[in-house]
Amino acid sequence: MMYYLNPYLPAIRCKDGSVFFPLSGGGTYAGEALAPLLSGDGMEEEELMRRFGEETVKRWCEAELLLPRKIDPSGRYSRVDSFCHWLHLPGWQKKMEGAKVLILGCGGLGSHIAWNLAAMGAGHVYLVDGDTVEETNLNRQLLYDMEDLGKPKVLCLGQKLKKINPNCRFYPLCQRIGSKEELQTLVENIRPGVLVKALDSPIYISEWVDAVAEATSTRYVSGIMNGTKQFLGPTYIGQGSARFGDFFSIDTDMEKIAGIAPSLSFELSGMAAELSEEIFKLVVGSGTLQFKNKVVERENITGTYAEITNTRFEVERNRTSPTAHMLALTLVYGLLSALRPGFRLAFAAVLIYAAVVPLLTALSRKEALWDGAQLFIFAFLVNYGARLLFSGAALPTGRDVLVYLSVALTVLSVLLLVYLGLEAGLWSLRTRIVKRRRKQ
Repeated sequence: MMYYLNPYLPAIRCKDGSVFFPLSGGGTYAGEALAPLLSGDGMEEEELMRRFGEETVKRWCEAELLLPRKIDPSGRYSRVDSFCHWLHLPGWQKKMEGAKVLILGCGGLGSHIAWNLAAMGAGHVYLVDGDTVEETNLNRQLLYDMEDLGKPKVLCLGQKLKKINPNCRFYPLCQRIGSKEELQTLVENIRPGVLVKALDSPIYISEWVDAVAEATSTRYVSGIMNGTKQFLGPTYIGQGSARFGDFFSIDTDMEKIAGIAPSLSFELSGMAAELSEEIFKLVVGSGTLQFKNKVVERENITGTYAEITNTRFEVERNRTSPTAHMLALTLVYGLLSALRPGFRLAFAAVLIYAAVVPLLTALSRKEALWDGAQLFIFAFLVNYGARLLFSGAALPTGRDVLVYLSVALTVLSVLLLVYLGLEAGLWSLRTRIVKRRRKQ
């Protein structure tokens, strides 16, 4: 088999011509012996073992210094690939190529975010803005220039992004969002994986985004400038997570009619970078979201910083681990099983525990079902094991164990399906109650 040097891992050449690999174990090696690998030609496994020994080659393979395929270090995404290789994010490029991102507003935030998406290879980017390029935009908005003055922003931005990355598809939509219904129609037609709220007018836009995102199960990231302060977040990931309206109330009887908004290029480019990172995490499906269930208020020049949270969503920060829930569930079962009618009462209690706890702690339907399934299976196994242990029957033979196991798995599968259906119904009921309370 032919092996090639992994270009994502560093190789250091010393003054005497020897080479060592700082992330792949100790030892230095003659540069001449490594020449075929360093040149990118690769080497056969037998030749590698002859030159460096079986143990060294094995260690290099385990550290992924040697790969059975050749990687082009000059490709467009080679640096992103290197980044994702270090973080063990395989398949990132395919996920980005399939991404659909809708950007509302192509100004100081939106234009920078659009460039980041083009650089990362996002497959489909929808650019929504009804404005034309003005000279005052050029202090903070990316890719526009003097020749673009008076032209629609989305057309200029789309054309330039296409030159940067012709592999991406950009859809310029020169329109203003005039109502919640317009926004909902737009979102329902596009069905984006992520929506970006990068505008602050009309004043009702945050309420519209909240309502439409919840109604269409659309994830969004959000950021605005308020005077000289940055407001980053929240990142909305679905029903049960915080929306912008959970932190701020908007007086729809007011509308700004005058006043120049302050802005600096590096302030907005920095905000856009952080929001682009959130989008990347959402698309790739990995990483910790910075602005989930919170808004970060920041003033970079003076160094002030604050996190705005909502107590309704604080449960996620102090969320009890599944292990702790399982210990509590075992304790409840043990105490109740000693009472009359014993096992039946205990089993009923832990099943109720497994159904209710996810509804109180989970922040999404998927999370509730996953947590509930774990607790249900654990409760079932505890009950089954306790009954078997205290039944007084002789220890089962190997064949009996297989029979018991097959029966248990069959019964468990049927009950789990019934349980998950019930849990989904309870979660829908909880969602309707939350919506009703929000309207009040």
